[in-house]
Amino acid sequence: MLVYREQTDPGKALALTRRLWWNLRDGQACAEPLLCIPLPPDAVKKAAVLLKSITLNGSPALPAILAGN
Repeated sequence: MLVYREQTDPGKALALTRRLWWNLRDGQACAEPLLCIPLPPDAVKKAAVLLKSITLNGSPALPAILAGN
């Protein structure tokens, strides 16, 4: 997925980063029932690093309570 690394709208930044975090974490459990292949653990780790680099006006857009997990 391609997204702007620098976000400017707080509501959109929160919705975007929370959804992407869910896709990488809890959403992986939904892959097989939907006949999809879950992401390999290394891909999840790399994507999480990129997701944490998304900012909102210069500060991390992903809430710290999620990013710490």
